[in-house]
Order: sequence, then structure tokens, then C-alpha cells
Amino acid sequence: WPGQPALQALVSPLSVLLALTAAGPFVTLALDTRHTLPRLHRTVLGAAAAAAASLLAGAAGLLDYGQMRLVASALGVPLATLAALMSALRWRAGDRVAGYMLLGWSLYLASGVLLVALMYGWIPANGWTLHGFQVGWLGEMLAWQRVLGVHIDEVRRRAERAEVEQRALISMAQTDALTGLPNRRGLQLALARDLADCRPEQALGVFMLDLDGFKPVNDSLGHDVGDALLVQVGQRLRGLVRGGDTVARLGGDEFVVLATGLRGEADAVVLGHKLLQAFEQPFDVAGRSCRVGLTAGFVMAPHDGSDGHQLLKLADAAMYAGKQAGRHCLRRGGAA
Repeated sequence: WPGQPALQALVSPLSVLLALTAAGPFVTLALDTRHTLPRLHRTVLGAAAAAAASLLAGAAGLLDYGQMRLVASALGVPLATLAALMSALRWRAGDRVAGYMLLGWSLYLASGVLLVALMYGWIPANGWTLHGFQVGWLGEMLAWQRVLGVHIDEVRRRAERAEVEQRALISMAQTDALTGLPNRRGLQLALARDLADCRPEQALGVFMLDLDGFKPVNDSLGHDVGDALLVQVGQRLRGLVRGGDTVARLGGDEFVVLATGLRGEADAVVLGHKLLQAFEQPFDVAGRSCRVGLTAGFVMAPHDGSDGHQLLKLADAAMYAGKQAGRHCLRRGGAA
């Protein structure tokens, strides 16, 4: 600024003090030194605070050029040295960012020492010394860019891990821990999805299934065998339906099958009898032959309703009617 010689003279030390003020928080946050290097952490922040105070004093006219240059020289090299030391310690501890921080602060320290030596006339002014600070500054900026890049990568990885963990938690909340099938919550979501897509010509069959003779097996052979049997029941049911259908476990020995795209009651009856016939074959559980039957009640949407809770209630009532009628049978509920 040709018309502001006083301001022009102060720009250099003010810029250095501003850089030192920002350097302290930058290095401590980038290296996360609050808990890993607490003493050095406080020292660096103290030096940055001193630089900030000098910056404000210089801007207010309380410090002249020489005084600000003295402060900048007194704070710049020690702060850069501490930053390089902290970077080296964190790098040895396995911090990826610290390696680039060490390179950046080493370049800053070397170019800062060169600039101070040039300002005080300790070295001659030539092409190398006059441009050494700018060259070091360029390398330093490239190192800071890499620091930011590593941090951005880490933020992205953390976001991806958080998303994976969130999906896992959602899956756990919707999945039966024993069989791996959808639980009651997972069934509700699948039922709501399928009800939104069903049509009279592409009906949804809702089958409520209950095992016949499971309690005697569970009581006589133990809960471990009973649990293994339930797992095999879920696997057998899953193998009997199509990929887009849903098999869920409500709890105990009750299961639900959602069959989509049924053309009418005849398709539902065919599937229901297929499920019953599959349980005529015994299960091999831990070397033991276990035989359980199946009783099923079903309804069809939208023919028998479009409310998920009501459809399950009607299918459950039909299943219990089949139980009372002698078990191992298929009953429809809710038909007009």
C-alpha cells in the first residue's frame, strides 16, 4: 500500500503473529494432544495465546515494528520446535497425520530460522536466502494439505463405520436372535411394505404357523435341542418359499409366512399344504430324530383386509381353530 507506509511496515510481523496464533490450536487439534501430551499441549496453546495478545497490541499501536518482530522471533521458532517435537512423538505412536505434521513443521522451522537469520543480517542476502522462506512455505502448505486430506479420509471412514454399525443395530432390532429370521418388529415392517404393493390380482397371503408337539420335545430333550429344532424349522420354512417372501418368528414356536403375488385362494391353499407336508419329515437335531407337525391359518390381502395387525389377528384365530379341530391342518380366516 503506497499510501500507507506505516501499515505496510507492520504487515509482515502482524502476519507472522496471526500465523502463530492459529498454529497452536491447529497443531493441538490435528494431533489430538489434550490427553496424549498434556504438558506440551498447554505450552503450545500458551505460546499461541501470547502471539494473539501481541497481535492485538500491535494492531492497537501499543507495539512498534521492532517489538513485534522481536516477539514473533521469540515465539515462532520455539513454537515450531514444540510442534515438530509433538509431531515426532505422535508419529512414533502410530499417528498417520503426525508424519505429515512433522514434515510441515520441519520445513516451517527451517525456513523460519532462515528468515530470522536474514532479518538480523546473520546470513547474506542472495537468491537462495531471499526465496528460501517461500520455498519452505510451499512445502509446508503441501504438507498441511495432506494433513487435511488424511483427516477427511478418517472422517469418511468414521462415517462409513457409523453407518455400518447403525445398519447392524437396526438389523439386530428387527431380527430374531435365535433363528436369524425377522422378529415381530421386522415382520411389521415387511408386512407394511407388502401391503402397500398387494392388489386383488396379486394378493398377499399371511400365514400364521404353530408347531404341533414342540413342547414335549423341548421338555424331554432339553432347551438346547428345542432351540436347535427351532433353527431348523426356520431354515426349512425359508427353503419352501420364494426369495421375495418373508418368514418370521414371533416367539416361542410361532412363525409367520408372507407370500406375495398370489393369484387367488387356490395359490394360497397350495402353498399352505406344501408347508404342512414338509413337516411330515422328521428333523435330525444333534443326532436325534425329532418329529413336529404344523397347524396353519391364513388370510389374504386385500380380500380379507388391509390392516396388518387385523390380518395377523384373523390368521391367528384361523390357526387356533385348526388346533381345536385336530391340528396339522390349514384353515382360512376372515373370508366373507
